[in-house]
Amino acid sequence: FWAVAPLTLWPRKDLADEDVAARNSKVGAVALTAVPALFIAGGTLALWFGEGPTGLTGSSYGGSLAIKTLLATMALGLGAWNRLSIAKLMLTNPSKAQRSLKVALAVDAALFLGAAFAVTIATTVAAPQT
Repeated sequence: FWAVAPLTLWPRKDLADEDVAARNSKVGAVALTAVPALFIAGGTLALWFGEGPTGLTGSSYGGSLAIKTLLATMALGLGAWNRLSIAKLMLTNPSKAQRSLKVALAVDAALFLGAAFAVTIATTVAAPQT
């Protein structure tokens, strides 16, 4: 979802303003359900693989997951900005909204890459030893 949404939402010349707004609205509606579910699932898996809160505290695995969680939370903030500001701006000033959307999506892509890197570290170099 996180990797594909920016590709789907990126404004293009062959898409009408209404199509970009409709796509943005649909992705936002899915995100309202998907994002909380992903945060709950991620937290549950972190506790399971880290063998509880104490296994996450002070370990490189826990640190890597904390970085990933921070980046994901920043992306969540971008999503909220998109939903509360950019989506409304699409109705009144589509060209300005699309510029803002491009910035938000570019930052979101960078956050995604950072989070993917943190997960890679957490699951390889810093993985809990059983």
